[in-house]
Amino acid sequence: MAKVVADFSKESRQNLYDGTVAWIEELIVTGGYATGAKLPSERELCEAAGVSRTVMREALRSVESKGLITIFAGKGIYVRNPDFEAVAGPLLRLVEASKVEFTDLLQARRIVEPSTAYIAALKRTEEQAARLQHDLEMMDQERDHGDRFLVSNQNFHFDIARCTGNPMLIILVKTLINSMVIMRNYVEKPSQVNSILRQHGEILNAIRQGSPSAAYRAMEDHLLEAEERHRTWLTQESLETFGGPERIK
Repeated sequence: MAKVVADFSKESRQNLYDGTVAWIEELIVTGGYATGAKLPSERELCEAAGVSRTVMREALRSVESKGLITIFAGKGIYVRNPDFEAVAGPLLRLVEASKVEFTDLLQARRIVEPSTAYIAALKRTEEQAARLQHDLEMMDQERDHGDRFLVSNQNFHFDIARCTGNPMLIILVKTLINSMVIMRNYVEKPSQVNSILRQHGEILNAIRQGSPSAAYRAMEDHLLEAEERHRTWLTQESLETFGGPERIK
């Protein structure tokens, strides 16, 4: 077993518990521990971190609650395959705390999702293409029901990410979409729904036809228009707040 040594900063020393939690998480990531691997014993971890067993036990329970490890009494501590909440939870909490701007999410989506659509066009199966078609049909059916339309819209983007077979892309897209839902404080106007459905149809057709470049462009155009809708909404809110002209239709 490679020797592990904790290196707490002065700030971390002021809170041994938080510092120990962060150290364990870093150990898992940088120590080469694959899913299912056994971590050093609690005693060895205490010696390496320079903390008491009480602090280490509390820290281990915290890391376990995040889904990164499983502690088996009498058997040891094992690395888990983290679920979505374990990976995306910290970012979603940042969003909830208003540490991320909506425009940041739009920009990140424009970087990630066109490439995701590109790969989806190369790797999708017939079953996955049928699933995307179902998502699009559900969006059409729910066009007059804002929340349900939004869910169907989310599912469409999630399922594109699943077509790639890349777990990192799936996590990234799901995190970005869920973050937008947390922050979103407006709904699409009925006049915009037809345009959104058309754009999703173009993305689906490109993926179904196995045309990665077309899928990339269709997704990019869709997200650029989403940014424009957001700018328009901000302008409308500003005009309404400061008593400007009648709200833009």
